[in-house]
Amino acid sequence: MRSYSDLPLDIIENIIGRLRLIDRIRIRGVCKDWSVLSCEIPSVDKYPWAMTSFWWYPYPYPYNDVIYVECKLSDPPVSKQYAVEGALRGKEFFGSAWPRASSYGWLLFEHNNFSSSVMFLYCPFTREVINLPELKKYIPGATFSLDATSPKCVIFTLGYSRGKKIRINICCPGDKSWKTFKFMSGFEKYNNPPVEAAYGNGIFYCVSTRGELGAFNVGLGEWTVLSNLKGVPSFEFDFVNLIASDGNLQLIGWRHTFSEENYLKILKFDFSEKHWVEERNLEDRVLFTGCTSFSCPALGVGEISELANHVLPCGDKAIRYGGSTSSSNSQHYHNWVETARNAKAWIEVPIRRLWTANDLINAALL
Repeated sequence: MRSYSDLPLDIIENIIGRLRLIDRIRIRGVCKDWSVLSCEIPSVDKYPWAMTSFWWYPYPYPYNDVIYVECKLSDPPVSKQYAVEGALRGKEFFGSAWPRASSYGWLLFEHNNFSSSVMFLYCPFTREVINLPELKKYIPGATFSLDATSPKCVIFTLGYSRGKKIRINICCPGDKSWKTFKFMSGFEKYNNPPVEAAYGNGIFYCVSTRGELGAFNVGLGEWTVLSNLKGVPSFEFDFVNLIASDGNLQLIGWRHTFSEENYLKILKFDFSEKHWVEERNLEDRVLFTGCTSFSCPALGVGEISELANHVLPCGDKAIRYGGSTSSSNSQHYHNWVETARNAKAWIEVPIRRLWTANDLINAALL
């Protein structure tokens, strides 16, 4: 009997191009050669999907050490849900876990057991889990790096110590321990801890509770404060989202109000002047905000064009922000809004290739 690997790759590309996206992704796991097929296989999916369900249920005695885990992904414009997980899992990791970040088909989860934090990477497309070393400290910010060009992955957490010290931990999949860096934060304001992190082009960025911006260069192991004191705006936000996209940094600040509408302000970092500048409109882009946030072009991009100049936060209603925006009554728009309301996290769909757990672990050894 001939192997699947004997099929000509041009035939496989034609077959994959006719499949639904979820099937395109999974079929690449059938044969190793298929995972490196041309990136030009047609696809219209240039936006993130939503993880709309992640639940765990205690399993009855005598299986007290396991729980039942359910995970669903949603393709927003068609409101199509995929049940990607429905199985028994170890209670030590999945019990009470919540997503901290997402990148190229993988999610970073944390499970806090009061004395320490257990973190793990989870891929809903392959249902694989990569356990990470335990951390004894509280983690106010966490994210990781991963993209289509390489399975090289670095997990980043940040915290703060007494005074103005910042504590950074990094590790790679397969590591047995974290590498810890401690720096004087360099922030001007006292007791100004970092609260949000984002990754872009070899740099982990983090913003403090007062808007001061710092950067950690992974390759050099160096910490730099990017904002100057004059550039720190009057921060009165309950929480923030930080987006690193196409060489730009955006900060979305939220404040709860007594009215139904939440206060929202969007800032962009000016690297030359080293300060934040308020953005009055999104220039026909759409922002997907959550544990990891995304900025995507929307104008003239098919099913996403109705979202131009919108912010879609996880678990909340869509917000129009500046620009020439108008509400829409289309079914596509309604599907997007409802998906956002139910979203637990936004996740980038690995269209080009699907990195497995072995890919991530082996890349760390190179």
